[in-house]
Amino acid sequence: MTLGFYNDTRVDGNYDGAVLTFCNQVKQRIGSLGLFQGTVYDQLRELIISFECSNWITEDGKRVDRKRVICANMEGFCRAYPPNKYRLLGLSSQGAIAMLLVAIKLKPQEQDIGIIRQIPRASLPHGFMLSKLFEVTRALKTAGKVTAAQLKDLRVWLLAGKDLDDKDRATIDDVTA
Repeated sequence: MTLGFYNDTRVDGNYDGAVLTFCNQVKQRIGSLGLFQGTVYDQLRELIISFECSNWITEDGKRVDRKRVICANMEGFCRAYPPNKYRLLGLSSQGAIAMLLVAIKLKPQEQDIGIIRQIPRASLPHGFMLSKLFEVTRALKTAGKVTAAQLKDLRVWLLAGKDLDDKDRATIDDVTA
């Protein structure tokens, strides 16, 4: 614990200014201890960029493991600070799309299937991102937030992907049934 002092007899009545020096000292000390996390936006941006940078990992297993860790961190972030799904969609980077899928999975809503359909199909390539979409689709189905007609449309949209293998097609059939 640190005892702080301020000038409570300021003639200008600016008590924010009176405590500002001490507050900055506390902030610097917390930062030096590694406890200061920055703003919520900073945390969001760091998670999105970390996800995108994980694509540079050449070994598939390590890359997927790293993406899983980042998505788990995204889940913790979304639980603490539920993001605006439309804003994430608007960012349109793969990291933002990953965060969007995590947010939908945690709190599925009826409008989410429409949001998913606005994701550029190229942002959901075969592999990790497509498997995240499968998880989200299952969550929407379990929560009763998607209709049979919407699932049928989703199936057609997903099958338009050029990078699908037989396992992907079978999973698409399963999750949209």
